[in-house]
Amino acid sequence: MKLLKDWLVVKIEEYRPKDTNESISLLDSMPIITCSGKRKGAVARDIADKGYCSTKGIYYYGVKLHCLSFGMGGVKILPYPESIVFIKASENDLTVFNENWASVPNIVFYGDKIYVDKPFFENLTLRKVAKC
Repeated sequence: MKLLKDWLVVKIEEYRPKDTNESISLLDSMPIITCSGKRKGAVARDIADKGYCSTKGIYYYGVKLHCLSFGMGGVKILPYPESIVFIKASENDLTVFNENWASVPNIVFYGDKIYVDKPFFENLTLRKVAKC
């Protein structure tokens, strides 16, 4: 997994467009389903497990891909990946955010409703202010 992460970091930086907006980041996740939730998967057993996708309303066996992306200055332009993380399907999105991106300075994050957690972001704001 570390080799994949290292390779992604190099490729993301290598192909990064010059007009990325580094002060705005978009955050989202998606399930990578290896089999339905009724079965036990045989692929990537060390990182895959059973999770629930509320958007699709299904239980599944697999992993989640989280992507933090740079804004590109317009609604008709796809965001460019800044960081990609693969996690077990059962892990909470806020935990992943806290472990990977909560310490990134001077960025406005846009994400879906899982990231609307007032106590979490009040604590995050206090930590960032304390670091200044």
